[in-house]
Amino acid sequence: MATQTNAFDDLPPLSMMPVPPVAAPLGPNAFDDITPPPRAAERQLPPATAADRTQAFESGVWRGGSYLAGMVPDAAANIWNLGKAVMGMESSSPASAAARAAVARAKYRGGQLPESTAAPVPSALEVNSGPSPIGAKLAEALDRYHDYTPTTIDRPDDAASRYLSAAGSVLPGAAVGSGGTIGGTLTAALSATPSALAGQAVTDAHPFKSDWANTLASAGTQMGVSAGVPMLTKALLRGPSGDQMQANAAAFREAGAEPSVGQASGVRRTQFLESMLAKIPGGAGVFHKFAGQQASDLGEGAQSTVAGLSSNVSPEAAGEAITQGVKGPGGAVDQFRQQSQDLFNAVDRHVPGNQPVPVANTLAALDKLTATIPGAESVSATLVNPKIAGIRDAVLNDLTKPGATGQGDVLPYTALSRVRSQVGDMIGGNELISGIPRAQLKQLYGALSEDMKGAAQSAGPQAAAAWNKAQDHYRTNIDRMDQLSNLIDKQGGPEAIYRSALAGTNFGASRLRTILNSVGPDQRNTVAATVLDRMGKATAGAQNAEGSAYSPQTFLTNWNKMAPEAKDALFGAQGSALRNHLENTARVAESIKSGSKVFANPSGTAAAENQTEMFKHAVSLAAGALLGHGGGSPGTIAGAGAALVGVPSTAYLLSKALTSPTAVNWAGRPAIGSSAQAASLSAAPANLTEQERNRQRLMNALNHINSRE
Repeated sequence: MATQTNAFDDLPPLSMMPVPPVAAPLGPNAFDDITPPPRAAERQLPPATAADRTQAFESGVWRGGSYLAGMVPDAAANIWNLGKAVMGMESSSPASAAARAAVARAKYRGGQLPESTAAPVPSALEVNSGPSPIGAKLAEALDRYHDYTPTTIDRPDDAASRYLSAAGSVLPGAAVGSGGTIGGTLTAALSATPSALAGQAVTDAHPFKSDWANTLASAGTQMGVSAGVPMLTKALLRGPSGDQMQANAAAFREAGAEPSVGQASGVRRTQFLESMLAKIPGGAGVFHKFAGQQASDLGEGAQSTVAGLSSNVSPEAAGEAITQGVKGPGGAVDQFRQQSQDLFNAVDRHVPGNQPVPVANTLAALDKLTATIPGAESVSATLVNPKIAGIRDAVLNDLTKPGATGQGDVLPYTALSRVRSQVGDMIGGNELISGIPRAQLKQLYGALSEDMKGAAQSAGPQAAAAWNKAQDHYRTNIDRMDQLSNLIDKQGGPEAIYRSALAGTNFGASRLRTILNSVGPDQRNTVAATVLDRMGKATAGAQNAEGSAYSPQTFLTNWNKMAPEAKDALFGAQGSALRNHLENTARVAESIKSGSKVFANPSGTAAAENQTEMFKHAVSLAAGALLGHGGGSPGTIAGAGAALVGVPSTAYLLSKALTSPTAVNWAGRPAIGSSAQAASLSAAPANLTEQERNRQRLMNALNHINSRE
């Protein structure tokens, strides 16, 4: 078959076609050095000024106020939007349209959903396009008076302006959440600002193509920084609840000192962190200083308690207080004598004074006390107490004295009562002064009492009842008086009396209770103050030059050595104010002991040794890094220097934070519901409505510049 030809078959190939000559370039002209004007769309605003950025901060304040005012209705609107979404209601937003398309593709397996099936949504059922619809409307209304109440920034193209606006938006919420105080507002605002700035940073980064996705990412970042980070941090430091931490912190403060975060939380991982920091450079000094200050504060609290009990505190003062309380004017012995006398005087009012009383018991007792030993009459006569013998002779003389009322073996009741009272006084007095052994006096006193008992019983029921009451009081208390007299008369000085009173308090409190129940409140407080003053004094090896160093561990040891009965006698029963305070102090000392070990050594010896060893180790590592590279490259030198500086600096900052009362208070508060978090809610850097208004304002500014060209 012949090849068909056309009109261009006889033309040579394109490469062999002649090329027309290039025109010669034109010579220079007057417009060659003029740069063409830029297109209008490429025009830029001038650099932002300080006034622009001040306006941006102001706009944030007004916008934050708008969102704060609309917070409640916005929350209701968002709940309503969520309900509509759950019920499957359609929305006209791009996100909802994409969701409908995905559902359609899944249902028809790649088929196309007819447009007619997508029925229009009533405006009343559409989901709002932003998380703060009411707040955004209020902000838009305020911005109509932009010169006075701006809610948009004049320079949305300026990053500093955007961040200043976000920072300003937290102020209204901070002021309301903190009660309007200046300090509280500033604290809440500073705490809320990072979350607002984080949300703004995500908005600026625009990591997703969808505005809705970026909005959610920004809001999520803001909530994470505001609530998630504190929640996680507090959970790590103190556990899920802060109630126990608050109670522990209150216990420390009631004792007069501030706790560390680890001591207040009681969480092992936090205590381990503190213990580790206390052994490395940068942290050792902080914890050593904190431990010393804590011990000093606890000591001041203890001294305040001691001063509240007594101003005269020493073993000598306590021994003298016991002596005065027992045998001084108005003391226990005087009170016993007076009460006994009053009770026996009541008996005398029911028995006639001249009533003859048989004294057979008295004579029998005197005969027994003065009897000689058969076969050794002369020797045994020298062993008879001459005063007892004299009393026997006197009684016999009174019985046989001519004209005496009593006849035979009787004496008048009044005479017998007075003799008995004098013998009782001798029993309560000093044995050396009376010259008669107390045991013999007690035998004579008992015999006189038996003779008087018969007289009272024969005088009638009232006299018998009064006698029984008086005798019961005497018998109940005479043994106590004997114990007290032995304590005072046989110890050899006030200090010995004090030591004897406290002997055996690690097992019980029988002697101590007898003493303290017999003395007055002032003497009792002096003894308790002396015990408490010495209970927390540091041991000799940890004591300072003044001898005033206080040791919580010494207090805890001595407190645990004391029997509960002794604590009751000295400091009151469980539930009393003083006892509760001391029990709380013991719990604080236990918290210190069970926490970081650094607090158990306020002298600082171990901490100083650890610090020195750790620093030497760090220097050795750095030197090895330098020498191991031929003298050290710049990178190696920088890394070694950073290690030597960075580790102590980090340890220092962490240690300061963990020993700060502010950190303790913060960690103990609930993770959700702080004024800073409330303030953060009034900042909405991801609000789509605000972004659109700022973009429109930027376009308006550019168009204004273009219109002037």
